[in-house]
Amino acid sequence: MKYQNIEYDNKDFVKSFFNKSVFLTGKTGVGKTTLMASLAKLYFINFKNVMWISYPAFIMELQSAFKKDGESPFDMAVEVARFSGVLAIDDIGAEKLTDFVRQITYFILNEREQRMLPIIITSNFSLQQIDEMIDPRISSRIAGMCEVIKLTGKDRRINA
Repeated sequence: MKYQNIEYDNKDFVKSFFNKSVFLTGKTGVGKTTLMASLAKLYFINFKNVMWISYPAFIMELQSAFKKDGESPFDMAVEVARFSGVLAIDDIGAEKLTDFVRQITYFILNEREQRMLPIIITSNFSLQQIDEMIDPRISSRIAGMCEVIKLTGKDRRINA
């Protein structure tokens, strides 16, 4: 995995979010996924399970499950929503938005909130943008269960 050996610049900053649900927002390339990976590593070191999903890929897997025999898309969503460890969702909002995506996203976040399960979420969208572009119920749940961290700076992937 790309982020397996990556370390966030400020280790004390990472530690300050340990055992908290967090929503990491900011422009492309400012270090949201790197911070989430560093937090995930901290959980692993402390013997806590982490499930990492790329949200756009997860949505595509759910959609393709409709065409296959076996586990249903709902069963797959339940497995993620009720995972007892830390759920790390990378890039929420990057998926193609449909009613199905809204419904699944709401279901996962609502289940985690109701069960008081930890979550780390990254997005290029702010809570206000999620409220306007995706669903107010989703932004409300994120705001209610997560500490919001806005990362700023320039795109670290571009050498300029």
